[in-house]
Amino acid sequence: MWPDVFNHDDPTSLSKLELIEVFDRKEEVRKLKSKSSTSPGLYGLTYGDLRKANPGAFILTALFNAVGRLEVVPGCWKDSNRIGLLHKKGPKSDIADRVNTWAVANRRYSTSQKGLLPYEGCYEHNFVLKKTIQQAKRDKGEVVVPWLELASAFNSVPHSSIHRALEHHGMPAIIRDLIDSLYKDTRTKVRTSE
Repeated sequence: MWPDVFNHDDPTSLSKLELIEVFDRKEEVRKLKSKSSTSPGLYGLTYGDLRKANPGAFILTALFNAVGRLEVVPGCWKDSNRIGLLHKKGPKSDIADRVNTWAVANRRYSTSQKGLLPYEGCYEHNFVLKKTIQQAKRDKGEVVVPWLELASAFNSVPHSSIHRALEHHGMPAIIRDLIDSLYKDTRTKVRTSE
């Protein structure tokens, strides 16, 4: 049986405010300082280049806040090597992780969701699988284990479905609109040689 992921309380108004709060210059300076400069982005710029060109993060902060006010992501930001909405590594306070932090705090994930969360959930699945196989061996029975891999899950789910799910879960409209803007006309380049 599928878990009921839509049976939940509404998000608190405080959590919505935290999700859409304006970017703070001190926060931007702290984030820029914490990033390494080993991997240049698509246009050859590193975090070190950004630190040198904008040491007080005035420009970046103003730019991020303008994007939030306009609810439109600039077209040049849509050229990328990859786009990530969910936290995978690094500090949880990272600006890029606000959506995931909000979803965890407001219990928007299915109880079946194990990856990309603040705890190691795959151990639970492995434990259940191991115990099921042990019981089948002990009882001289059979067990059928289906393996399902959703490769490129973000690309295989219609964007309208993502938008409706976020709306149903109480994601503020400003964030939904930014996510829609981010997906519209996005271009990802894959380098196959130098």
